[in-house]
Amino acid sequence: RGKMPPSAHDFALKDMEYNNSDAFSMVKNQPGFEKSSYVFFPGCQMAASEPDYVVKAYEYLTKNLTNGVGLMLGCCGAPADWAGRKELFNINLERIKEDLKGIGSPKIIAACSTCYDLLKKNLPEYDIISIWEVYDEYGLPEGTPSHIGMKTAVQDACTSRHHDNLQQSARNVINKLGIQVDELEFSRNRTKCCGYGGLTLYADKSMAKEMIRERIGESELDYAAYCFMCRDLFKREGKRVFHIFDYIYGRDLDELDAKKPPTISERQQNRKLLKYKMLREIWGENLKIEDESKFKLKLSDLVVQKLEDRLILIKDINEVLKHAEETGKVFVNPENGHMLSNMNCQHVTYWVEYVKELDEYTIFNAYSHRMEIQEE
Repeated sequence: RGKMPPSAHDFALKDMEYNNSDAFSMVKNQPGFEKSSYVFFPGCQMAASEPDYVVKAYEYLTKNLTNGVGLMLGCCGAPADWAGRKELFNINLERIKEDLKGIGSPKIIAACSTCYDLLKKNLPEYDIISIWEVYDEYGLPEGTPSHIGMKTAVQDACTSRHHDNLQQSARNVINKLGIQVDELEFSRNRTKCCGYGGLTLYADKSMAKEMIRERIGESELDYAAYCFMCRDLFKREGKRVFHIFDYIYGRDLDELDAKKPPTISERQQNRKLLKYKMLREIWGENLKIEDESKFKLKLSDLVVQKLEDRLILIKDINEVLKHAEETGKVFVNPENGHMLSNMNCQHVTYWVEYVKELDEYTIFNAYSHRMEIQEE
């Protein structure tokens, strides 16, 4: 498609690969237990958007549930499933099965609607529940702010469409917060996609934006979501929207509303830091975090937006600069002194335009194309 970045259809699969790598993936029993009766599967998007909520939710679960609550960090395989990569999806599914057996084949508590839906369909031998069922049964955490008098419209994730208990337990928790629920015309089993499902955001960004704008225009009320991708995509288009965990663990909704969703680079970094934070604070493992910021970069807001639109990570920029420093293969524009270098990575060639002043690199532009540059 003409407006789609050449590497767009690869990005979600590369992100999935990252989420299942040692950078983020982890399976642990609760400290003091040799096996788990439950395992918390927060999903990769919650960990990317609001990693602190993962910590708080896990603390809540270990306080309210008995006989051990394990933790499993990683991706459910949705990108592979949506991309039609059945073999890759099955490999991921087998990894999940192996990890579950390793901690005692526990009941799975999913915080993400997509994880819940996919695991329900593909792991019939396991008991899988939504985290909202737990919060509905055991009540809100002590110190939860009161939101009595608020009224909100509920955004049901498209992957919750066929799960009535998921939809209702989320609404029950919203009601416990004192918030009155207003149903959108297309809700519950008739809900509309936020623009992310099926990798629409990567396959056709303009179509995804149309879907987002149409959906957020259906009500002037604030929206309550229980999917972080729904929340983040709506926020980017200016909608006042909150995740249920925002109401529970956030302290200032106006401040949360003004907070920008993380960039694709920040999302990966958040996942990595979450893993090391939980290993350190809960399991007492103090592992060294590899520093990926090899260069001091200076990027304008415009360049940051270009990177976001073109699905180029900061670590991609770093790799190109490292390659340029090591090989000396750089084009120089004699008119402005800008340098241009490239590097191939898995059939995608990344280009970066920059200048170097002392130890700082000012980035002016970056782009990619699905082509390998053959060198003589």
